[in-house]
Amino acid sequence: MKHQKAPDGIITGVVGSAGSGKTGWLKQQIAGANRLLVWDIEGQYTENTRIIRTRTELVRAIKTDGRYSYQPNDLKEFDFFAKCCFMFVRLGGDKGVKTTIVAEELADVTSPGKAPNWWGMLVRRCRKYGGDVYGVTQRPAESDKTLFGNAMVLHVCGMQRANDRKYMALELDLPVDVITSLDRSKLEYIHKDMRSGKKELGRLTF
Repeated sequence: MKHQKAPDGIITGVVGSAGSGKTGWLKQQIAGANRLLVWDIEGQYTENTRIIRTRTELVRAIKTDGRYSYQPNDLKEFDFFAKCCFMFVRLGGDKGVKTTIVAEELADVTSPGKAPNWWGMLVRRCRKYGGDVYGVTQRPAESDKTLFGNAMVLHVCGMQRANDRKYMALELDLPVDVITSLDRSKLEYIHKDMRSGKKELGRLTF
């Protein structure tokens, strides 16, 4: 039984080293989102978003539609952010509209072990309320496995570290040589729909 009027959301893992094109690609995907909330410690998503810095501002913001960049001073705020994301998604689902969530650099705020409580809840349960979640990391081997276990789409750019290339080769069910061959200077990527198995090798263009 569906819980809301909005279409089901999609969980997407976005992976790649610095300068590989992952953030540029992601910005293209979320450009049209009317309800957007980003974990944005480095302030990479300031275009067409309202910057939020405190818990009080964040709680107030999620009560209304909008595009928000959350830039707290402490990484320990991540699970509170994830809790607010879940509420933001639920409020959108109640109105029959979709909500987009972006969490940048998960290796800084998660680990390969058990996911932080609300982040795990968000990834496992938000899609039925119309939540699209993009989890982003440069270091997938050091990041939360809950994202990859629930991802419906994987977008993988070039990676510098061998351990990360091997990790994503297993997730993509591809030879590691295919990932090693991605040219970061050309912003090449592999995009795989985990539901259908369809794979696409492409290059980011602006």
